[in-house]
Amino acid sequence: MKWRRTIRRSILGSLWLLAYFAVLGTVVMLLWNALIPDLFQGPAITFVQAVGLLLLTHLLFRRGFGGFGWRYPHWRRKWRATSDNKCGNQHSDAEKNPEQTGKP
Repeated sequence: MKWRRTIRRSILGSLWLLAYFAVLGTVVMLLWNALIPDLFQGPAITFVQAVGLLLLTHLLFRRGFGGFGWRYPHWRRKWRATSDNKCGNQHSDAEKNPEQTGKP
């Protein structure tokens, strides 16, 4: 019985993923075709090109399919340490002494 649930979830997940790309691809295509040709004299795109553009932006801005973006704490800590070194620990001073910043 457990394998039936797994198969059902796989099928429903695949259908949800297809619907997700269909809706977002259509939105990207409609927005692109409404704005880009008029504003920048660029070409109109097809649905397949819109889905490709959606996947490309996902890879570029979300750091791949694994999602190693700024959502994860280790990236925030790494950025915070780098900015503290460059800015002279302004972030950690404000966090240690909240009364100096005027925040309760």
